[in-house]
Amino acid sequence: MDKDTKEIRDAFKALGWNNRKISVKHRYCGYSDAIDITIKSFDVDIKKAEEIAKSKQSIRYDEYSGEPLLGANTYVNVEFDRDLLKNERMDIRYANIANKLRAMEMKIDHGKIIAETDKYRIFYFANCSSTHHGQIYIETVDNKMVEHGRYTVYHEEGLESILVELIRCRKLVDFENFNV
Repeated sequence: MDKDTKEIRDAFKALGWNNRKISVKHRYCGYSDAIDITIKSFDVDIKKAEEIAKSKQSIRYDEYSGEPLLGANTYVNVEFDRDLLKNERMDIRYANIANKLRAMEMKIDHGKIIAETDKYRIFYFANCSSTHHGQIYIETVDNKMVEHGRYTVYHEEGLESILVELIRCRKLVDFENFNV
C-alpha cells in the first residue's frame, strides 16, 4: 500500500470516517500514481476530504510550457459515489426546483439570482450562448467567484445533478433558500 494512501486513510479515520463512508484506493497510471477517493455518505464534508487528500497531490510541471511532466506525479481524485448521487437525484424536491428553473423566461446571457445565503449568491442562466440547457454560477456575497463556482448544464437531467451537488454534496444552500 502506498504511504500517502495510508496517511489519508488514517486522517479520515481520525475524523470518524470509515470505509462505509469513504473509500481510498491507490493505483498506478503509467509512471505516476493516482489516489481515488469515493465519498459514500453525505455525512462526509467534501471540503475537508479534498483538503486532506489534495495535500498528498504532487504534480511536477515543465517550467517553460507549464505542462505536467511525465512520471513521478501523484494525482488525487475526490468524488461522490455515483449510485449515491443517482438515488439522491430522484428526490422530488430537486425535480420541482429544476422544473421551475426550466420554465423561467430570460434573455440570452442574462441570469437571475435563484438562491442567496449570508455567504453565497447563486445565479441561473437559462439561455446561454455557450449551452442551450443553462448554467449555474456561484459567487460570494462580496462578488468573488468561488472554487467550483460555475456549473454548465449539458443535458436535460443535468440540472437536478447540479442541484444535488450544491445542496447535498457541497452544502452551499438549503432547499428553503431557493427563490423560484
